[in-house]
Amino acid sequence: MLIAFFRSLGFKRLGDLKNLTRSQLQERWGDLGISLWKRLQARDEQVISPWLTREPLTGYVYFEDPAAHVTVLTRKLDPVLDNLFLRLEGQG
Repeated sequence: MLIAFFRSLGFKRLGDLKNLTRSQLQERWGDLGISLWKRLQARDEQVISPWLTREPLTGYVYFEDPAAHVTVLTRKLDPVLDNLFLRLEGQG
């Protein structure tokens, strides 16, 4: 979809985009243009972190094969659920 968008603007190769200056991209697309220029020039900060997140999962996630992930989710949830049920049993 992104490739089709840039082709519709007349760009045939990434090199065509790299020839645009930062100010030209900023004039056309504002903050998005600056982000695009930084990424094309390899000056953007690393966005993928090797660390695991500790924040809750929010939003929607679509798995290619959701049934294959049931075992992974079960392995992660089993200790938490066991602890929860033991606490509930202790209070009962």
